[in-house]
Amino acid sequence: MRPIFQLFALVMILLVPSGAAFAAAPKDSIESLHAVLLQAMKAGPSATVEARYALLKPKLDAIYDFRRMIEVAAGSTWANTDAATQSKLADAFARFSVMTYASRFSSYAGEEFRITGERPGPRDTVLVDTEIDRGANAQLAPGENRTVAISYVMAKTDDGWRIIDVILDQSISELALRRSEYSRTLRSGGADELIEVLNKKSDELAAAK
Repeated sequence: MRPIFQLFALVMILLVPSGAAFAAAPKDSIESLHAVLLQAMKAGPSATVEARYALLKPKLDAIYDFRRMIEVAAGSTWANTDAATQSKLADAFARFSVMTYASRFSSYAGEEFRITGERPGPRDTVLVDTEIDRGANAQLAPGENRTVAISYVMAKTDDGWRIIDVILDQSISELALRRSEYSRTLRSGGADELIEVLNKKSDELAAAK
């Protein structure tokens, strides 16, 4: 290779971002989520809630758009709140969301996560359909399914594809539930009260055995 072409090739290598810098496809992000959830589950009772939280937080922060989610859940209150309080509310919501995962995904009994499809969603979103198979030994209530269907609503951001909503059993929007749940608190005490409520719930989850 001539020197000029060697120099050109070197410049191109330096300018092209590494593989980790490319925006992951929606399915790739969900595969990463499944992997870290299984890691937390397999840590099981030997790990505290706080330890699982520390494991999950970096990955969930990278996959979820928590700020956009709380902006939607808070509705008009968000627009009428100063930037500093918005940041505190986003942090409190993210902490509570990750702590909820750390609390729920606390043991492993052969569960499997599967991606079952990908489809276009409204407003340029992509829905990644998945299911959790609770395993042959799962203790189920009468009429309860062994598998749980979960669809992740993902939007393209400057940092790649991020989850902006989770739909359970193809009908129940987590974001809609949060908006309904938070509405009374926001009406009575605004963003400051919701921050207090979310942080208190996070503290209670962290203290649980």
